[in-house]
Amino acid sequence: MTAYIIDLYDANGAVRETRAQGFPHDDAAIDSVGRIDHPHEIKVWQGGRLVAHFPALRLSRRDVPRPAPSGPDRASLEMVNAG
Repeated sequence: MTAYIIDLYDANGAVRETRAQGFPHDDAAIDSVGRIDHPHEIKVWQGGRLVAHFPALRLSRRDVPRPAPSGPDRASLEMVNAG
């Protein structure tokens, strides 16, 4: 097993948490860290070598809630849903 350091960053780009874990190889470390539910940047180090960098998650326009349609758009939507 090889020692890896995992740095989890906050929204301001500062290290919020550092974890030390052992993995048999880089791919195992990357796979494991890729499953961490963390919305901000993550970096994986092995010694002084940067193994992986997961940038902060960015919401796409599809993920941003939209207000319900009103006025004529709402009427058109209701007709489509009714038919």
